[in-house]
Formats: sequence, structure tokens, C-alpha cells
Amino acid sequence: MTLAGREAIEVSNYSTTIVPGQLTLNLQIGAVLLAVMWAYHGWHAITPLAEEVREPQRNIPLALLGGIGILMVLYVSANVAYHGVLSMSEMADAKDHAAEMMLRKLLGDTGSAAMSVMIMCSTFGAINSNLLEAPRVTFAMGRDGVFFRSLGRVHPDYHTPAPAIAVTALLSVMVVVVAAAAKVCVAEIDPKSVPSALARQVLESLQKDSLFGLLTNCVVFATSVFFTLGVAAIFVLRRTQPDRERPYKTWGFPVVPVLFLAINGWFLVQVYQSKPLESGVGIAMILLGLPMYFGYQRFSVRT
Repeated sequence: MTLAGREAIEVSNYSTTIVPGQLTLNLQIGAVLLAVMWAYHGWHAITPLAEEVREPQRNIPLALLGGIGILMVLYVSANVAYHGVLSMSEMADAKDHAAEMMLRKLLGDTGSAAMSVMIMCSTFGAINSNLLEAPRVTFAMGRDGVFFRSLGRVHPDYHTPAPAIAVTALLSVMVVVVAAAAKVCVAEIDPKSVPSALARQVLESLQKDSLFGLLTNCVVFATSVFFTLGVAAIFVLRRTQPDRERPYKTWGFPVVPVLFLAINGWFLVQVYQSKPLESGVGIAMILLGLPMYFGYQRFSVRT
């Protein structure tokens, strides 16, 4: 099939293969899920905004299921389109730029430029939604007095959690700068000169993986830890607070949460084995939060 005099859909692309980067099937599935879970990472984003949603018991489940359903159709359709134009080896070579390569192959440089603009708009949209959702957790902690109360302040004119948004944005920029600096520092080091296999694997990740890939892998691993803890808390709270009012129901309890914990626990193990750098940084960032939290708790009691 051709488009504007260029090759378009090539059915044979769907049968092409490539040598996996991971040795075992478990690690291969874990690596694939790591990328997929970033694509669907916003599935939970509506929940921190629950208090600002009308009829949350009805509308939040609809938003979660409806939003994920739409994303599944869009992402699967996009991947089918990419693969129809690009072979597996071409997609692997393209890395984070498969969409641009696909349109370049179809429409030339004009198509590639158009896709770049669309991706940029999508990125700004994602930043906007993340700055709307993520600071709500920090804001709630400040408002409830479990962390710095200044984070719980609301802008007098815009009625937004401005301090929490500013802190979240600043920390995000700092993480990007530190990761970029780390890539620059290790760019000239030969991995073969490093005796430790683990250190060599970490070094290769810093050199070969894109900055975007490193950060998203780290975020997915770290947040998956909290997803696991959040679902596990259902069992703890049902036992410790059996008479508490529960406006939200856990469908299929206990099978659904047990299944989630089993799959997510398996996923975390695979990521830890295949991506020691990203998982290690994710764990370190979580642990760094503990002295900050307990230090504030001790300081606030004294004052």
C-alpha cells in the first residue's frame, strides 16, 4: 500500500521480530510492562481530585474505567499503526521517536515535523494535568498538619494550592537536572573497566537509555511501590477499622486486590532485577522522604 508516492502499510512488518534486550521471559515481560505502565500512568490521576469532583462515588469510577478504556483503544491503535509502517528493528532504532519516524516514512519531513508538534502539545497537556494532580497530595499533607503547613495554603485569587505546585515543579526540575548531569559525568567511562557487574549494568543504563526513559522508569517503579501499599492497606483498614463508613466499594473483594498485589509484586521484582539503576533511585527517593517526614513530626511537636 502506498501513500503520496511513498510506502505505507506493509503487512509483513507484523511478522518481524527482534532479539530481546533481556535474557529471560520474566525480565522481558517486566521490561515491556515498565513502558506500558508509563503510558497508562495517569489512570489514578483523578483520585487526588476527589473532593473537587461532583458525585465522586459515581463519577470517579466512571472516569477511571472510561478513561482507561479510551486510552487502551488509542494506544493499541497507535501501536498497530506504527508497526504497520515500521518493522521491529526500525521501531527499536527509533526508540522514543517511532511516531515521528512513521510519519517521516509516510509523508517525509513535513509529516515528522507535524508529529513533533503534536507530541509537544501532548507533553504540555501532560505537564498541566500532572501539576493539577500531583500537588494535591502535598497540599493535603500540609492542610492536615502532617507536613509543613505552608504547603496547605491556597492562593487568595486563583484558589489553587500555589505553594504545593511551586514545590512540586521545583523538585521535578531538580530531578531532571541531576539526571542529565549524571549522564554527562559518565559519558566517557568505559563500562568494561568497571569490575562490578551491578555497577556496570547501572553505568550502561545511564549511557544508553534516554533521559526520558530513565526518569519515567524511575517514576513508574516508585509509584508502583505506593500502589502496592495502598491496595494492601485495604486489608489492614478492614481489620483495624471494621465499622468505618466506606462510601467506595472494592469490587470483587478479596480476589481483585489479592490479584493486584500478586501481579504488582511480581512486576516490582522483575524491574528491580532488570533496571537496578531506576529501581535503586526510586527506592532511595522514597527513603529520603522518611527523615524529612519524621524530622518534621518531631520538630512540630517541640514547637
